[in-house]
Amino acid sequence: MSERDMISHNYPMFVKDDTWRETIARDDESHIYAIDCEFCKAGTQQVLTRASLIDFEGNVVFDEFVKPAQEITDYVTRYSGITEEILRDVTTTLEQVQQLFIDKISANDILVGHSLESDLEVLKIKHNRVVDTAIVYDHNRGPPAKPSLRWLAQKYLDQKIQSGEDTGEGHSSVEDAKASLDLVKMKIVEGKCFGVNVNEVSIFKRLASNYNLTKKTGNSDEEETDFRSLWINYSHYKDQETYVEPEDYQLDRVYVNNDDEVVDKFKSEVQGKRFVVLQLREMEFNNKWCTAPQHYDGRLDYQQSELYQRTNDRLQSIYENLPENSLFIVYSQSRSPLEMYRLQEIRQKFQKLERDGVDVTKLPQEESWDFDKQQELIEKTAIARESLAFVKLKQTT
Repeated sequence: MSERDMISHNYPMFVKDDTWRETIARDDESHIYAIDCEFCKAGTQQVLTRASLIDFEGNVVFDEFVKPAQEITDYVTRYSGITEEILRDVTTTLEQVQQLFIDKISANDILVGHSLESDLEVLKIKHNRVVDTAIVYDHNRGPPAKPSLRWLAQKYLDQKIQSGEDTGEGHSSVEDAKASLDLVKMKIVEGKCFGVNVNEVSIFKRLASNYNLTKKTGNSDEEETDFRSLWINYSHYKDQETYVEPEDYQLDRVYVNNDDEVVDKFKSEVQGKRFVVLQLREMEFNNKWCTAPQHYDGRLDYQQSELYQRTNDRLQSIYENLPENSLFIVYSQSRSPLEMYRLQEIRQKFQKLERDGVDVTKLPQEESWDFDKQQELIEKTAIARESLAFVKLKQTT
């Protein structure tokens, strides 16, 4: 990946403090390795609990469980495969894994993985030569959506991975690292365009290239103006605002850490922009629809009525600062997924008890899984997928 691409996809581009490490060049040779990590949650933070590195032949270089310094509040076993029992006697620390990594990986080596920015962020390691299968392969809907590793392995490798996600046993970081490596090997054989939607074009590029606006000046001469877009992006790399998108995108991207910054950036940057994309996330974080990222610095303890009021106030402020004749579209993306999550958790625990040989017929009703709960899960999933859209034209006063 180029430096531009790494910045665009939120890769760590600098050593943040003395807990971070950076790979160094030891010789002119370059080798290819693949890595995958498993995370658990400590409050709102993700913490490293397993790291697996394999070489180009698929041999395991190291596969270490890690005991985080922070207290784990959620093992996220369905995805991580980590349990309290697995980590009970583990003494390996993050610092020891960092040293294993630095001892093996040179700055000249190429590191393969899927959404590697997350792994490097939790490892607290800066490494600039990477191949990310979430980027070199396209989602079937095209960017900015990213394909899952599970989907890529099924589609291009005819492999079923991460089956532990369905059974509750979680992922294997060794399996995931090997899948990423196999996808890169296939890319090497088949060519750069393999796995890419070659006909897909970024909406920003399409709008800019198709737009040909002229406006009347004071002397009635026509003057061409650019179609410039603005993307206000939640990210923990605010200092990367100097990143410049490809010129034919005509796009300015700015970074924020909370919803107040979203509105402030909109007000300061909207002038001269013809297409603006932004997202307010305070409500979903406070309602626990998803885990707030580490860089989010807003509050997480608002009452529901206060959340509604704050969101409405921000929408009103955005609308008031729109240029005249603007089309204002508000889209909710989804409804609350909490009931869906609750039922999925019941099913996951029930299936694990079945695998462990427990007599599930003796479970209390609220812990059992039956046809009625399966139907309820289908209904709650359909509800969670519903969304709302509001459209208003701000007309000339």
